[in-house]
Amino acid sequence: LYFITFMYAISTGEVAPIDLFDVTRKSGYGYYAKIMNEIYSLGIGWKYGMASACELVANRLKKRDPLVNQLSMKFAQVLRLGESLSFFLKHEFDVTLKLYTAEYDRQIESMKMLMGIYSAIASTAIFMISASMLMIMISGDSSTLAIMLTTFTVVFGLGSFVYIMYKIFPRDELLDESGGITKRYSKLFYLCIAASIGLGAILMILDIMDRLLVIAIASTPLIALGFYARRLENHILSMNTWYPTFIRQFGEIYATIGSVGSALRSTLKNDFGPLTKQLHAMLNRIESRVTLEQAFDLFSKESGNATISAGNKVMAMAIVKGADMNVVGNIISEVTMTLNELYNKRIQVAKVFESTLFIMHILSLAVLSFMNSLILLFSSIFDVDMQSIIQLGLVDPAVMNNILPFVVIALSVINGFATKIARGGLYKTAWFNIGMFMLIGSVVVYAADIFMGELLNNIIDLNLDKFT
Repeated sequence: LYFITFMYAISTGEVAPIDLFDVTRKSGYGYYAKIMNEIYSLGIGWKYGMASACELVANRLKKRDPLVNQLSMKFAQVLRLGESLSFFLKHEFDVTLKLYTAEYDRQIESMKMLMGIYSAIASTAIFMISASMLMIMISGDSSTLAIMLTTFTVVFGLGSFVYIMYKIFPRDELLDESGGITKRYSKLFYLCIAASIGLGAILMILDIMDRLLVIAIASTPLIALGFYARRLENHILSMNTWYPTFIRQFGEIYATIGSVGSALRSTLKNDFGPLTKQLHAMLNRIESRVTLEQAFDLFSKESGNATISAGNKVMAMAIVKGADMNVVGNIISEVTMTLNELYNKRIQVAKVFESTLFIMHILSLAVLSFMNSLILLFSSIFDVDMQSIIQLGLVDPAVMNNILPFVVIALSVINGFATKIARGGLYKTAWFNIGMFMLIGSVVVYAADIFMGELLNNIIDLNLDKFT
């Protein structure tokens, strides 16, 4: 999408086809820049002519990349007929934007389906572990190997499904980390991870509280780390809402004035929220004779915003090549607003999934805690009074006391990553989700265990009173 946007922006300056291909091949758009470089080398270096070079490359990519094949063939026809490149690329830009929107909407529908499947799998996972506990008692086998195997299999299965989601779902990169916007996060990362592990290890060694409470306390540094990353992500997202307005106004004013400094000074009479500081810094650099490309590049790095960086790259080169900045500002604004709208759709879908998974996480772990209490109670009763009458398997309480914390941590990590994969954006914020799942999950299991213990004690006391 940005590759076509870049070509269309440059073409509005009515540049020669050779100049357009020359600029595009040096643009740094990866695979597409390599294709343009190959066309330029065949057309100019090997004297095939640009139209013939486009046809040669198109034939080579006919099966491997149909979209680039079609674009190259269209380029060949336009070059032979001598049509306007800007008119042709405007049509390609409109089509590409519609195709991108349709493809993203299709992926959102696929996300809904996969997230529904994951919710169903996650809801049955705990019951599979609970069923393995019952199977031990019914089979008469006192080994807890079945419980351990079932637990590890369920965790591995959920983790594998989350990995599939990660590979399939769109990433939606929000941050441009080239300017060092995440330096403070990198320092906090090691500090918070060390604090979490240290707290957990010390409290486990001292053995002054239940293991589930240790997990709850150890999760707090992770929540703090994720909360900082979330603030950073929200700051970046707030820039995206202001950037389309700025870039459109700047393009319109520059098209009239013809001076970057004057256009910026006039544009900054309006407030652009979190962008204002970076824009004033950019104006100071322009007035200090910093080159246009450097000024836009530093603006991109200071913002730390991938969308702004992509838009500034197009804008800077368009100004250098004398493009129609009124058109360029409008198309960059249109692309940015489209991406914002699509990402907001994804956020809405992800919020529903996150809420559902959060409630399911609480209920599932509560059910597991109830089942654990019942199984251990029956094991203790049958161990003393009923083994001579009914041969039932016994569950080792020590094993269950180790499995429960493992299940809480494993499910919290998996569900935390699942919710972040659904939302996309900055994956460093996943620590907030993981920490919250660990905190709430461990507290729920601990509270459910106490509640179930008191309930069973009352029931047993009531039953015993009948015989006294």
